Amino acid sequence: MTAPPQLNQVSERNTLSWTRTSLELALVSTLLLRRVSDFGFGVLALIGLLLTMALAITLSQHSRYRVERHGLRDDSVPAGIGSVFTITAMLLVLGAGSIMLILGSY
Repeated sequence: MTAPPQLNQVSERNTLSWTRTSLELALVSTLLLRRVSDFGFGVLALIGLLLTMALAITLSQHSRYRVERHGLRDDSVPAGIGSVFTITAMLLVLGAGSIMLILGSY
């Protein structure tokens, strides 16, 4: 049994949104390069975290897409809450690190 066309688009939209997130993380990391002179080399740790997150999202795209496609075919799409919680936790760490850099520079 094949999924209806509108359900087939769910995995494509999800893939596009994760790709967009990965590109945004890489963009922010390149923008942070301008702040190394202001805040020191601690910014490089934040850049490394952002690039690691972007790379992890990019490398996990194929398996995430495959799971969604099989789930749509079998009518049981698992919720990908692990990925969402992971990126939320990493962004909280990024925010805390940014606050520490800003407060440490004064």
